[in-house]
Amino acid sequence: MKLQDIYNKLKKVYTQNVGYEFTYIDNQEQKNWILDQIEQDSFHETTKERKLEIFSYLCENNTFNEFLKNKFPTSKRFGIEGCDTSISALKALVSVAG
Repeated sequence: MKLQDIYNKLKKVYTQNVGYEFTYIDNQEQKNWILDQIEQDSFHETTKERKLEIFSYLCENNTFNEFLKNKFPTSKRFGIEGCDTSISALKALVSVAG
């Protein structure tokens, strides 16, 4: 690869609006695997339809969270903030696995 190609690829990977939080992982092998997945070009290829589907999952998660907040305003509960992407990923996994 030419230096300009490497620069463009790294710029594409590290200057987009998506962030990855994996520095808390202690296992260096797992960190390297995640980093390899992030830097692959195929990892970033997502169709418009897929993006809309993911957005729909996130909207469903938010609606469910608002429902719980309104239905049980005085109960102590834990929200799904921070888990919304995990729920979307699990829903996608189940739909693909089926």
